[in-house]
Amino acid sequence: MGKYIFMIQKVILGILILLTVNITLQINKDKSLESLVEAFVKDTVFKTSSIGFSAIDVQNGEKIATYNSMLSLTPASTVKLFSTATALELLGSKHKFTTQIAYSGKIDSLGVLHGNIFIIGGGDPVLGSEYFKKYYNNPNFLTVWANAIKNAGIRYIDGRIVANNAIFHNQIIPDTWSWEDIGNYYGATANGLSIYENTYKITFKSGKKAGDATKIIAIEPPMPDLKFENHVKASSKRSDEAYIYGSPLSKNRTITGTIPKARNRFIVKGAIPNPPIIAGLELEKMLRQNGIRIAKTPESSNEHIDRKQIKILTTSYSPPLDEIINRTNKKSINLLAEHLLNHVGRRNNSVGSTKKGTDEVVRFWKERKMDTDGLFLIDGSGLSRYNAVTANQFTFLLQYMYKNSKYLKSFYNSLPVAGKSGTLRNRCKGTTAEGNLRAKSGTLYKVKSYAGYFKNKSGRRIAFAIIVNNYLCNSGEISAKMEKFLVDMTETND
Repeated sequence: MGKYIFMIQKVILGILILLTVNITLQINKDKSLESLVEAFVKDTVFKTSSIGFSAIDVQNGEKIATYNSMLSLTPASTVKLFSTATALELLGSKHKFTTQIAYSGKIDSLGVLHGNIFIIGGGDPVLGSEYFKKYYNNPNFLTVWANAIKNAGIRYIDGRIVANNAIFHNQIIPDTWSWEDIGNYYGATANGLSIYENTYKITFKSGKKAGDATKIIAIEPPMPDLKFENHVKASSKRSDEAYIYGSPLSKNRTITGTIPKARNRFIVKGAIPNPPIIAGLELEKMLRQNGIRIAKTPESSNEHIDRKQIKILTTSYSPPLDEIINRTNKKSINLLAEHLLNHVGRRNNSVGSTKKGTDEVVRFWKERKMDTDGLFLIDGSGLSRYNAVTANQFTFLLQYMYKNSKYLKSFYNSLPVAGKSGTLRNRCKGTTAEGNLRAKSGTLYKVKSYAGYFKNKSGRRIAFAIIVNNYLCNSGEISAKMEKFLVDMTETND
């Protein structure tokens, strides 16, 4: 009898062990990235959506989970990963851009320059930027330029200031950018001679009640060629809901929308339509403050300069590329990404352009064995809805940078960190994603995307990309759903 009972106990114990194993396997399956993706895409708000997802182990490239990973989708600002990674690889993390001050002609004994002053743009995307004050305000770059001219013995210029931007093609805006973007600061386009991140600031004063009119009280720097038609009203909303409309070739700007009520000063930012002219006017003002007069008004030029006909007086240098890329990705600055794309297009020192840049980006990654079928790039920032990228292409790029790039640190540190920095600083706080997941985000109307890195529960470093087009919910709901998905990813144990 005792032997019989012992056998029954062994059978029961075996069954319990099997049940425990099965339950453990099921729990592990439920915590897998594959099952997480399967559940995510079944949400009814995605029934009309196109979704692409890819996740791979950055060390060995093993596919952990995929969903439509070869589907070309509109990625929005995650496109900046292509611009910044390619620029790092081709130019190097410590590359600096230059702006030179020069003159043509002769200086006579009375200090009269019989010629012109040149500002020679080198495609510096952050010349004079308030975010890089240590490079441009200590001392002020305009003061440095004026002193160089003064120290050359020049007291009067019988020509003019020529602001030259020939390093880039004289393009207006990338094709297919939206009308509602191009007048606003985030729609500023790259220029061979940019200044102040090609942004001007309009200071408004708003009425005390919602619906009251507003008044423009200042514009900095001055925009003498622009006429502003102000239709902005005061609002109970506490956010900036004002938009500036106007094409780069037009001198008219219409401002609509709302700003918060009862504000003595509220700033709305617009895109400078002709940055070289503004650079010329800013230098002219500084020269006059230093007692140097100029006969003619500044003009811009896209003609190549004969270096034999000029004398360089001083050269200004940008921050190193890795600092520029850090701002580009962390704050998602479109203008900086567009400049980097133009520089990528300057292969063999040719003239940079958006088209040359996108062609060079595709060529670069194809040479590194990326499957570039379906990689359609129109710009460097992601503002164009005509950009298309697959999730696989993003994870290929991310793994390449992690495994093969000597500039990994610069690239990796440029990505926003969940709950900590950049565009993700207010996301995923108090979760396993905080301080762990870092990714570039992308947002357009009915477009949401993320691409980056995280470490899962089992300690694997994973490169991932998710792109969602044409969801049915509003922007707040999709942000919440995507944030939960990001957190859940970091809790998987594949």
